[in-house]
Amino acid sequence: MSGIPLKGKYAQARALGYKSMFEVQGAEQLKKSGVDWKYEAIKIPYSINGKYKPDFKIETKKGKTLYLEFKGFLKYEDRRKLVAVKKCNPNVDLRLVFQNKISDKNKRWATKNGFLYAEKSIPKEWLK
Repeated sequence: MSGIPLKGKYAQARALGYKSMFEVQGAEQLKKSGVDWKYEAIKIPYSINGKYKPDFKIETKKGKTLYLEFKGFLKYEDRRKLVAVKKCNPNVDLRLVFQNKISDKNKRWATKNGFLYAEKSIPKEWLK
C-alpha cells in the first residue's frame, strides 16, 4: 500500500496492509477458517458501456478533427471515463483544456494517458 498516507480514519487498516477495518475483519475470519486465500491477488478486467459527448468538435484549418473537453476540476469519474473513451477510440484526438493552472497530478495523469492539455484557453497552434 505504498503512497497512501497513514493518517485519518483508515490509518490502522492501511498500516496492516488493507483499505478498511472491515477488510481486516474479513482477513482475520479467513485466517481462522484454514482456507487458502490472497488479498487483492488479481485484477479482473471489465468495461463500462456508455456514450461520451465532448464539449467541442472542431475542424482545424489543416482539416484535422479535434475534440476538446473543458474541465474546471478533473474528478476521478472524469478520469475513468476519459481513459475508457480513449481506449475504445484510439484514433480520436481528444484534448483537455483546464480552467485553472494544471496541478502536477493532472499533468502526470494526462501525459501518462496520452492526452494533450492546456490551461485557461485553447492554444493557437491547436487551431491551425
